[in-house]
Amino acid sequence: MINSDSMSPIQSFKRIWKNYGKGHLFSFILANFFMLLIAGATALYPIVIDYAFLSLEEANWSKIILIPIFIIFLTSLKGAALYRQTVIINTLVQSIIFKIQSSLFKSLLKLDLDIITATRVGNLQARIMNDVNLMKEALIRSFNNLVRDLFTLIGLVISMFWLNWVLAVAVIIVYPLAVFPIVKIGKKSRSLSILMQEQIGKSSAFVTESFSNSRLIKSYQLEDFQNQKASKHFEELKKVIIRVISTRAGLEPVMEIIGGIAISLVILLAGWQIVSGKSTVGEFSGFVSALLIAVGPARALGTLNSVLQEGTAASNRVFGGIDARSKVFDNENALELKNVKGSITFKNITYKYSDKNISALDNINLHINSGESIAIVGPSGSGKSTLINLILRFFDPQSGDILIDDKNISKIKISSLRKNIAIVSQDTLLFHGTVSENIAFGNQKAKHKDIEKAAVEAGANDFIKLLPQEYDTIVGENGANLSGGEKQRIAIARAILRDPSLLILDEPTSSLDSEAEEKIKQTLSNISKERTTITIAHRLSTITNANRIVVLDKGKISSIGNHEELIKNSDLYKKLALLQNIE
Repeated sequence: MINSDSMSPIQSFKRIWKNYGKGHLFSFILANFFMLLIAGATALYPIVIDYAFLSLEEANWSKIILIPIFIIFLTSLKGAALYRQTVIINTLVQSIIFKIQSSLFKSLLKLDLDIITATRVGNLQARIMNDVNLMKEALIRSFNNLVRDLFTLIGLVISMFWLNWVLAVAVIIVYPLAVFPIVKIGKKSRSLSILMQEQIGKSSAFVTESFSNSRLIKSYQLEDFQNQKASKHFEELKKVIIRVISTRAGLEPVMEIIGGIAISLVILLAGWQIVSGKSTVGEFSGFVSALLIAVGPARALGTLNSVLQEGTAASNRVFGGIDARSKVFDNENALELKNVKGSITFKNITYKYSDKNISALDNINLHINSGESIAIVGPSGSGKSTLINLILRFFDPQSGDILIDDKNISKIKISSLRKNIAIVSQDTLLFHGTVSENIAFGNQKAKHKDIEKAAVEAGANDFIKLLPQEYDTIVGENGANLSGGEKQRIAIARAILRDPSLLILDEPTSSLDSEAEEKIKQTLSNISKERTTITIAHRLSTITNANRIVVLDKGKISSIGNHEELIKNSDLYKKLALLQNIE
């Protein structure tokens, strides 16, 4: 379970700047300089208009001709400053978001396997993409509105006081009326944003799951059924988004009404001043232009709270992911695993999954000799995969110890432990990339000659040479362009290239036909020599030649022996063998 933090907008911004804003201070200062220029140029517009009316009333041509020149200068200055500020702020924010996104991805990828599998993939995608994008929007709006628009508004207010302090006071009294609805709508936006992001996560998870299982959906002709389920997900998302939009939109009439009240009051007071000779049409025109220009920044600042609340809700989910910690971690003074021979010892190992009442493994004691080939069999749910996951420290046992070469793996660096292990599983996992990249996935520094050598040992080189671009051929998503046997051989080549001391074979031939299985068995037999090899199997035909076979039942070791011994002495093994017509 990945929790969400609970920070205020200010706390969120402080953390973002403290952790990810380093190196961007100069850009921030430069952007603020340009925003001050924009605010100053904008605030001078009303003064220029007032001056223009006075010059026209005086019919002074020498003054009139200066006005267009000054306006062109102001607009050019503002345009250039606006361009530079926009580029700097967007570059700055994108750099910060890149760091946050990378940090989040790194943190989520390092989480315990059980946490990742318990969290739907779409939910993780939503945090990395959608939530981070909401943070980006909130940051850009914060810089633009809180700095540029606030400076502009302050400059315009100064112009208003310069032109007519009585009218300015009237405006200052009216606009604070918008504060209460702004705060109330902001709080509602935050809670709705949390719901929206959760629903986006659920919808993303459903879409990912549907396309990942498209083969199954098509084979069972369930496209319409999935479409109906998708419509329900999208309908729920639509409802939440509409609520968010409706809540945001609630600010528009508030700001419009407040603006209307302010302008009406200004017209009333200005009319009285002009009639009584206390003001001029030029002053009034300049003041109204300042007020109208101020509407944009004021409205932006008014809607900013909603955006900030949504961004804060997103940042809480993002930082919740960044702060998530694994239960499995390197202990202090953890050691490197060097010169590995490959003996493995399980001492009183017990493991229970948090969502189950019974133990997956119960007081397991087992010693595997260096270089030994051992198989683990048993009914589904007997604890076979759990045993392997414990060796890899995907999670730790509640009690007991696992030793490799008499060293407790809890005192070994996780990276060093896993560097000495390679696994070939029944679900061959390939990435959308070249054949070469997939073979070298476990050994990024491998040279092409080493990759090709591993492919030869895995029996993959012959078919690779027949591919359009040989080792540079794109395999497709999860190896879609390859057959099952070809994918499995690439996975075996990947394991060979890693040159592990311990090789784990998790049902490596279960999805293959008999001919492909026999070829893969021979390949696996060759690469298992002089390596400690653990094979998990349902199909007993694949492990009859193992040095020893461990029979698991309900999390306990039922019996141990070779194939002939177990046929004679183990009722469970004999039953499994008879079901598969194996003698």
